[in-house]
Amino acid sequence: MRRCPIPLSVTRTPPSITADVSTCKRAFGNPADVTLAGNTKSGSTPGTPAYRYVSVEAQRFAKAKYDAAVGVLQAAHTEYDAGHWAEALARTAMAESEARASAEAARPAYEKAARSMSAGARDRALEADATALPGVAVRLARAGELQRLVLVLHGLFADGKTTLSPEGGKALDAVKDLLAKYPTYPLQLTGYTNDQGKPDDLVALSLARANAVFWALVSRGIDPKRVSVDGKGPANPLADDSTPSGREQNARVELAILYHASE
Repeated sequence: MRRCPIPLSVTRTPPSITADVSTCKRAFGNPADVTLAGNTKSGSTPGTPAYRYVSVEAQRFAKAKYDAAVGVLQAAHTEYDAGHWAEALARTAMAESEARASAEAARPAYEKAARSMSAGARDRALEADATALPGVAVRLARAGELQRLVLVLHGLFADGKTTLSPEGGKALDAVKDLLAKYPTYPLQLTGYTNDQGKPDDLVALSLARANAVFWALVSRGIDPKRVSVDGKGPANPLADDSTPSGREQNARVELAILYHASE
């Protein structure tokens, strides 16, 4: 069973060191969640041992320095048991110093991990909101560390046209609300057609439609610097172009929302 940590309060005569049992239990009750770094704010509460929960998880993110602090603390216990009060107090102070150093060493890695967790939660919220859009098909496509949340937009244009239909404008209102809610994500707009026509004409048509969607979103307040635009004509069909329903599926604009994939 581990000893309680030596607290920092010392009486002058006779020299003695008192223990805070509840703090001891907090400090060693769940090592995975504890560092020996003391208060991360400047100063400390009088009479309170230095070994407390802190937010940077030094045992996980700065293990070598954390272990060094534990070693000094164990040496302080040895001196305490031997009745070497001054040496015990000196080693306790050293342990606190090592612990604070472990916290500072752990902070960058901890903060990076915290940001990653926060971004991951935001990504999951984005995905949930996207799937709730009425009449919009959604798929996830991952390439290495890049995740693409693809909104497949159908029925925005009449056959062969590049001007948004009234129904298409309403669909983009909902898309705009989603993009405005998550304003830091880069976007890719890509137009596609079916195979009914000359290849060069179809590429031009797909690009014109993607541009029409781009300007519609910009007019609704979306930052144009977030968006890249392309047109690929009949490439990457979703369905068989030999049927009317297949051709309708292939004539589309895809809006990809980009972010780093989480493990």
